[in-house]
Amino acid sequence: MARLVTDTSRLSALMGGAPRGPAAHTLFRDGRVFFVGGVLPVYETLETMFDSFCTEATSLFYLTFGPRETFSQGEEMARQIKKNFNVRLMARLDGGTEAGLLERVYAAGVDNIDLQLGEVTDGRGWAAAVPPSLRAGVAVFPRWGVAATLPLGTAPPAAAMAGIDALLGEGVVPLVKFASPAVGYSPGDVAAVLDHLVTGWERNAVPLGIFLPLISVMTPLVSAKPAGHFQELLDRFRDRRQLAESDIRRHLRVRQAEDSLDSAGL
Repeated sequence: MARLVTDTSRLSALMGGAPRGPAAHTLFRDGRVFFVGGVLPVYETLETMFDSFCTEATSLFYLTFGPRETFSQGEEMARQIKKNFNVRLMARLDGGTEAGLLERVYAAGVDNIDLQLGEVTDGRGWAAAVPPSLRAGVAVFPRWGVAATLPLGTAPPAAAMAGIDALLGEGVVPLVKFASPAVGYSPGDVAAVLDHLVTGWERNAVPLGIFLPLISVMTPLVSAKPAGHFQELLDRFRDRRQLAESDIRRHLRVRQAEDSLDSAGL
């Protein structure tokens, strides 16, 4: 895949007003990404999603879980999406989510997770303390299946870069979002952080095809050389193969856990 670069016009637009963000109570499409709220009524939402899915191409379902007390509803939404659509499913959870819930999310059919990291204002940034949930997620999901999103603008650029490096060192894919319309960086600061991010992805051979639909709508990063029709078909085939492998891995893992419980009489 061609290197990602910063589109300056899109950067200006994003810094002037952050894109509509995913939330647990909203349902909307942005490009090839379908953002689904985890607290919405499951079957009514599925009907709406199916109507839209039949009219526009979708590369990714992005499910945002709500508060802890509505977790089961989001879990059921994940099961139904996985059952009814043959598209990659990513889930957004709070960075403090405990390991047991991550296991349940994975068993429900989620292919990748995006854990949201809180804002920091000191110079040490996110590199000072990687949440335990990230390591727990890495133990559950396939390699490079866990992402963590850093809000740009709340910590110095150097802290954001250090956070990116720390996440990559844990086997976590760093992503970024704009913290607010009045992001506390200059355009040059943002471009420097994004370049550091892209370099880190390349250095660690992160499979960006998984996250590219989300990157395309949440950041000003674009491909320096747009993919041709043949490359798009190849990428789609590769993603379908990876999804099939992931489903087999999930089935074996869940079946093994069920067998262990049966043998223990639980």
